Amino acid sequence: MVRRDPLHRRTWVMVTDGERALQRRVCTTFKGVTLVLDLLHVLEKLWAVSYVFHPEGSAEAEAFVRERALRILHGQVGQVVKGLRQMSTKRRFTEQRPRRSQT
Repeated sequence: MVRRDPLHRRTWVMVTDGERALQRRVCTTFKGVTLVLDLLHVLEKLWAVSYVFHPEGSAEAEAFVRERALRILHGQVGQVVKGLRQMSTKRRFTEQRPRRSQT
């Protein structure tokens, strides 16, 4: 980007997966960049989280993902993340959920 637009005359846009460390690094490396959240990565993460709270394939898991995805699309990313953290804290989740065996 620096090579193609060294004077930063264009709007620089970068897609990230929502990982906070990546977003910080992008913002410190490239001043004035616009970040775009990659919804496919976010949905993948939302489904994984939904299965911690609800059975896989359940209507509850689907509703969980749908509600949060719509809120994210309406610009409420921070609120969704905060809510997920609160949910995990209330349930005292401190470690990753054990992976299911691949059979």
